[in-house]
Amino acid sequence: MPSNQLKGNFTLDDLFIVQSWDSWLERVTGITSELACGSSVRDLIPDLAHRGWLRVLAQFLSNQEVGFIAVERQYLPESSDTITSTIHVGYPQFLRLLEALPTEALGSGLILCPPTNPASKFAQMQQRVTIAPIEEISDVPLRKNPGLQVTIEDITPELESLAPPSAPIRESELAALLASDDEVTRLRGVQALVRGWGIAEAADSAGEPGSNAPNREMDSLSSLLVTALGDESWRVRQAAVDGLARHSGKSLIPTLVRLIREQHEDLSVLNSTLSVLALGNLDPVAPLSALLRDEKDPNLRIYVAQVLGELHNPQAIPVLMEVLDDEDVNLRYHAIEALGNLRAVESVEALASIAESRDFFLAFPALAALMRIGEPTVAPRLVPLMQDELLCEPAAGALGLLGDKDVVKPLAGLLNLPDAPAAGIARALATLYNRYEQVYGEGMQIALEASAAISQAAHNNLVGALPTANSEELGALVLVLSWLEGDAIERALVGLLDSGTVGEMAASALVRYGSRATDLLIAQLNPDNLEASRRAVIALGRIGDPKAVPSLTMMLRRSSGLYEVESGRVAQEPGGEMPPSKAAMQTEEAKRLAGIADRVAKVPHSPELAIACAEALAKIGVREASTIQSRQAMDALMELLGNEDAGVRQGAIAALDSLGHPEMPAYLIGGLATAAGEAAPSLLKHPNPYVRESAVKIAGYFGFPECVPYLLEACSDPEERVRRAAIEILPYLEMDRQVLPLLAAALSRDQPNVRAAAARALEMLEIEDAYHSLLKALGDGDVWVRYYAVRSLGRMGRKGALPFLSQLVQDAQEAPQVRVAAVKALGNLDGVEAVKILEALLFEPDAATVASGDAIRVETEPDLVLAAIAALGQIQSPEALPPLLRLLQSPEPQRRVDALRALGETGSQGVAEAIYAIAVSDYDPQVVRSAIYALAHLAAAVPTQEAWAAGAEAMLALIELMGDPRLAETCITALTGADALNRITSDEQIKWLATGLNHELPAVRRAVVEVLTRLKKPAASEKVITALGDSDPGVRLAAVRSLGHLGNRDCLGTVADLARYDSDPAVRRAAQKILLM
Repeated sequence: MPSNQLKGNFTLDDLFIVQSWDSWLERVTGITSELACGSSVRDLIPDLAHRGWLRVLAQFLSNQEVGFIAVERQYLPESSDTITSTIHVGYPQFLRLLEALPTEALGSGLILCPPTNPASKFAQMQQRVTIAPIEEISDVPLRKNPGLQVTIEDITPELESLAPPSAPIRESELAALLASDDEVTRLRGVQALVRGWGIAEAADSAGEPGSNAPNREMDSLSSLLVTALGDESWRVRQAAVDGLARHSGKSLIPTLVRLIREQHEDLSVLNSTLSVLALGNLDPVAPLSALLRDEKDPNLRIYVAQVLGELHNPQAIPVLMEVLDDEDVNLRYHAIEALGNLRAVESVEALASIAESRDFFLAFPALAALMRIGEPTVAPRLVPLMQDELLCEPAAGALGLLGDKDVVKPLAGLLNLPDAPAAGIARALATLYNRYEQVYGEGMQIALEASAAISQAAHNNLVGALPTANSEELGALVLVLSWLEGDAIERALVGLLDSGTVGEMAASALVRYGSRATDLLIAQLNPDNLEASRRAVIALGRIGDPKAVPSLTMMLRRSSGLYEVESGRVAQEPGGEMPPSKAAMQTEEAKRLAGIADRVAKVPHSPELAIACAEALAKIGVREASTIQSRQAMDALMELLGNEDAGVRQGAIAALDSLGHPEMPAYLIGGLATAAGEAAPSLLKHPNPYVRESAVKIAGYFGFPECVPYLLEACSDPEERVRRAAIEILPYLEMDRQVLPLLAAALSRDQPNVRAAAARALEMLEIEDAYHSLLKALGDGDVWVRYYAVRSLGRMGRKGALPFLSQLVQDAQEAPQVRVAAVKALGNLDGVEAVKILEALLFEPDAATVASGDAIRVETEPDLVLAAIAALGQIQSPEALPPLLRLLQSPEPQRRVDALRALGETGSQGVAEAIYAIAVSDYDPQVVRSAIYALAHLAAAVPTQEAWAAGAEAMLALIELMGDPRLAETCITALTGADALNRITSDEQIKWLATGLNHELPAVRRAVVEVLTRLKKPAASEKVITALGDSDPGVRLAAVRSLGHLGNRDCLGTVADLARYDSDPAVRRAAQKILLM
């Protein structure tokens, strides 16, 4: 009998957990209330996020308003089967959201299910969805906000009544449609079949007991629909697959199995059949297993093995393992692949034996399957395969992925054998190193284990593999060579200095050798290879051997184009030969330097190389005034202070600042004796303005008291660049009252560049007059003066500047960089008014605000919007949160990303809920990732009273997200990875994290164990020990491996019990391994 009830409802808490599910929903969906309540709506309706409905629910949750979403369907006159859809919403805030979502996706209804009563036009229920907020429904942590009541009304009868009348299509007509040569006609036939099947199913559900008519009709329709699985058109096949998957039942399994048996050579039929089996939630393992065991056709058995692997049903594992010994080698190959697809841990021993057989045809897929399964206990059995020429590559990949530090020594030991496959072994070791470094920060453990197992023979094998290695192998070889020592290795590394990224690795390795690599690196200072020379220079600086100073000094002079000082000025010598002094060179050291001088004399002018030399000399840091090297370095660097290249000058200044030579004041103010015995002139009074500018910067950096009069005098230097340098360093003299008049005068009367420098400097003076001078500068005619004045006012953080900054923000004629600086400055001014101005940049004022006359209207640009969002994140006032939370519903993904980043900075209690809602509902992967990282930033923030509560909420949210296999690794990395914004530091934060060990989902508990492992803290290890008693074998296995990696010996008794008595063989093996350590 038709049902008169066409409406039902369910309720959700603010994390989308179902709280109630009425009987009408039980009937139309087949989901019981017991199953629904307590489950996430995402799990009950898996495609909810993809179709846009999670965004809709999140919007209602955020706005807390009542609204509805309905679909208006209109039939086009030319075809009764063609309809158009229009979305209607209950309030206009949804219009922008819906523009970003597929109309047909929303129009298909919140829950995809048949109509309450049979319908001739619609296979799916057409729905009107009403969403309303309700009061608090749970006291579970994180559930503080009101939830939602969702009412679904079946409006299928309404839409049916709008359709023009049409007679049902007879079965013979349907068959004719499917046999048509026209693709569109066949597609319409499939659609009509699906609708007819839906009607027959509904009639069967509502029919009299014992009536078989609907069943016969469904069988007939399904047989017709199955024939469409082999259609030449992919659109027709897809429609047939969708229809069969939607209405499939156990009765369809024999038909599909028969189709596989009879038409397995037709790939279209095979792929379509697989899709129906996968999408229809059918369980054909038993009949397929019978085919695999009993069928004689070898091709059919191969296809069945493939099907079983694609079904992702662990019940298929036993039969696939049975055929690993089958006489048909092709079948065994595909059974191995299928076991890999199924992640069949039970099969690792058998697969390892196949790999050990060294039959390439089977060993290769066995290694690939082991990699997919990811069981590390088999790694030691794979080490000998590295000696097999054919299996070396796949074995290296498997060991790099599955191995741990226990396989390093036997793996590295293979390098000692004659004709060892050095490149492949190096690649496996490099993969292990990189994995340990990335996950645990312990790559050096791999390096130490490997170097301890390597002999001189291995050195020769590794060096000998370099000439024929490809780019990936070359990087691995250099990495392994960098762990070793020896003349041949060092020479080989020097020869790679000009080899791209590998050259950087080679240079870093040579630096680790220290002073013994100095001569090798000096030998690379030649004109034939400037890139190798540059890397050699940088390496020499990092080594810090004073022996390199003469060579670096010569290279510095030559590459900068400067040799000698004439008449107190730095002279240029374009392209000339370096004046030799070989007559005075009697010692071997002198001869060595002469040879270097001859090479360096041919080096072309290169500012980049000169800057590298200056930095290297600074890092060597020879400070003793009596040493020859010290004077050589100082003289060479001083010569560069007047270089016309600004980069070279700045490099020399930075080097001299780093050196901190004790005679620096004498160099600056004059009086230092020259080689001729005369007093050197003052650099601060030098006739070359470049030299004076450089000298002012150096004097200001050190703040030498004897230089202060010169610096004050430099504020009136005739050269603008000198005055600017002097103005910039005045605040560092800590003479605020004395320097304020100079800064104020420069700000009001000097050239634009000097005025801008004064505006930058004034922010560091904590004097009221400095603040007022900056306010006046807001009206300066130069844009950069105004820009720096605004920035300085923002850093002062005075609320009195608010109206001036607000005016600049709202002035559409002002330069963009000034407006952006004003917006950023507002972020340092807490308060409602600052928030109002920033909010006006992000949203149009509502009608009430406009009517009250309080509306702020601002012309916006993308840079202003981004700055406004970041500024809201800096404001500690609670008024800053609502606009940021509102931005989470923006249709623009980048806006949502920016808002999440700002919310992560706030440290405010309550924001974790909103961020969590975005993480579980947003369709954009970058937004989801940003939400997770924002939660991690809150969870691991430096604890303050408010941040403490916010951190606990964020950690609970992250624990929930770890239950989603798509998000678990991102959550783990956000808390522990190299790019983590904050790191967990306190025992209290570890306690929050450890609450996840009590989560109902084993996947969450395993993820928490992984985070605790990567933290490498005693308090974290103690929590991992508690997971040894977990009810899930996967969690126990993760805990055992964690404690083995951490070397924790406090629980050996428990581990011994697991090694003897645990029900899971993988747990027993892992525990036994720990006991042998």
